Amino acid sequence: MLSRILVSLVLAGAMTVGQVWAAAAPGLTVSIVSITNPATRDADASLTIRTDPGAECRATARVTRGRKGGANKAGATPGAQASPSKPGSKSLTLAAQVADARGMVTWKTRVDSQTPRGPVVVTVTCALGGRAGQAETTIEVR
Repeated sequence: MLSRILVSLVLAGAMTVGQVWAAAAPGLTVSIVSITNPATRDADASLTIRTDPGAECRATARVTRGRKGGANKAGATPGAQASPSKPGSKSLTLAAQVADARGMVTWKTRVDSQTPRGPVVVTVTCALGGRAGQAETTIEVR
């Protein structure tokens, strides 16, 4: 959507009123196509999303506050790293991937045997050309 903004410009000592058209960048659509739910400890899990082709995407799984232990660390996609996202929570960020020509991205990982049972918030963020989007869901670890 375009919005019109009136701007006063001072040019060479003369006041000129001009119009500047600013295009608000539309958000990037990110949709979760499939996810392993429930996820089982010491088993494989996968996440597939759809967005615009060429978008760079990251996925984070966060064990919420009040849970013991940490997030999946062993057997994760190469480049995965555990990183705190909020005090009292543990998270795992999977390696960034670029959406293919169909806009698809799939991550596969192994759920660590020490991952606490219970809810895990999965967030996917993607960016492309100044646009960004996010999808989030909660899965159960058993």
